[in-house]
Amino acid sequence: MSSVNVPHLTDTMVDALVAAARIDHPGGGEIILFSLTGAVADAKVESVAYAGAGRGKSTVWIVIIGSWKPDADGANRAKTKAWVQRVKEEMKALGGAESAHPLEGNMDADQGGLVQQVWSSNELRLREIKAKYDPDNFFKCNRNIKPTAAAYPVHS
Repeated sequence: MSSVNVPHLTDTMVDALVAAARIDHPGGGEIILFSLTGAVADAKVESVAYAGAGRGKSTVWIVIIGSWKPDADGANRAKTKAWVQRVKEEMKALGGAESAHPLEGNMDADQGGLVQQVWSSNELRLREIKAKYDPDNFFKCNRNIKPTAAAYPVHS
């Protein structure tokens, strides 16, 4: 699974998404569009966790989900993963930006700049909250915010 945010869904993006949805690959896939309008669009970035808020009244979150039938050599998974990545890269080339779901669904796999893109200026504040309520990082998931500590440097 992966996703991108687009500031405005264009005809070119829709055409590309329809073409991608028609590609046959092992197990199938889904492309889901969520409109990030209303209160989500009105929220200031610093008032929420996810930096994708406040991007504008026309922002659309595009979630790309690939599924596959397991096979002995992993070819179905590789083909599906490549499809997800192609759709994501095409949307980014058309003006999309990283969102909270990297390709593997695990931010720890490639934290670097991705953490900064997703959490943006909120990262330090979120780490401070995490340190207060979960200093041992017991509650963690794919998009984990690690508590502030020397062992968990804040990205800049």
